[in-house]
Amino acid sequence: MANHVSMKQAVGFNFIAKYSVVIIQLAYNAIMARLLLPEEFGVVAILSVFTNFFTMLADFGIGNAIIQRQDVEKKDIDSLFLFALGIGLVLSFIFAILSLPIAYFYNNEAYKKLVPILSIAVLFNTISSIPASLLLKQKKFKIVAIRQVII
Repeated sequence: MANHVSMKQAVGFNFIAKYSVVIIQLAYNAIMARLLLPEEFGVVAILSVFTNFFTMLADFGIGNAIIQRQDVEKKDIDSLFLFALGIGLVLSFIFAILSLPIAYFYNNEAYKKLVPILSIAVLFNTISSIPASLLLKQKKFKIVAIRQVII
């Protein structure tokens, strides 16, 4: 059963992972809303929007290409990983540089410190797309589901 997963199992793993993530995010937001002042929670929400935007930019279809192609070799994966690393570094750098305009626009100095820290998450999210796609290609849906929930 290492490489053979039924359609039902794949859908089940995906369903559990997606809705577990939604429940965890709801709980996280509820806890943060109680612990933080409204202004601080607003900062977290704004940073979340920017982080999600840069994460969307980082998803440039390489993962889908890895899954679709049947003849992907190790050298191709190594090249794609280096390419994703380069894209991740560029996007992280751009996001970090934008900390000053963001801080100015929202009139809050906290963004100057927080945005560069979160730019690291953009980098790791970008480079983790290659291994995640390889897991999907190998039909390791249970591992993908566990990974999504943990992240």
